[in-house]
Amino acid sequence: MANAGQTGTTGSQFFIALGSTGLGPDYSSLGTVTDGFDTLDTIAEIPTERNATGEDSRPLETVYITSVTIDVGA
Repeated sequence: MANAGQTGTTGSQFFIALGSTGLGPDYSSLGTVTDGFDTLDTIAEIPTERNATGEDSRPLETVYITSVTIDVGA
């Protein structure tokens, strides 16, 4: 989950990471993708541009996730 860089600032924004992120312990991992990799590949093919912090991660097309299934205790 995203945070503002300070302890206790985790919010409702989240990321689906493709590969290693290099994120530290201040970030919460919510789980692991186990199915739907074709959807992730489609998302990964969308061109991006640099965001305000210089990271090449702002998609040039809007992506909507319409459903998510969470298996608790799996």
